[in-house]
Amino acid sequence: MAFSQEVWNQIRATTADELIAALEADGYHKDPASRDATVAYIRYGHPTSDRVVIHYHPGKTYRPKLLLALLAAAGWTTEEHLIRVGLVKKKKKKGVIIPTVLVACSCNNGLTAAGTPCPDCGGTRFKEVPSK
Repeated sequence: MAFSQEVWNQIRATTADELIAALEADGYHKDPASRDATVAYIRYGHPTSDRVVIHYHPGKTYRPKLLLALLAAAGWTTEEHLIRVGLVKKKKKKGVIIPTVLVACSCNNGLTAAGTPCPDCGGTRFKEVPSK
């Protein structure tokens, strides 16, 4: 289970409170038998993972190996899992950029015969067209 640097930068400072909120968002419930700083969370009826134990201290963060072990215990082994539970933000999709050029519009100074702005150029007297 290796995460990209972009994902790791987002999860490396995850606090105990954030981890617990993510567990609860994923359907885990606090184990009534857990006491003090050792808090167990159980997800009933799920085949891959059923119990995660968090050593809770307010604002506590975890070292890399322990954090990876906690994520694995919760069954969150991919970036999609971390996005789903809210520990990682979605990547912004990069749009396709189509190169364009400006060409002179065939309108009369950016106006139609009715005096309204030209629909092709919007009154600028130039329109943008894809380059070849």
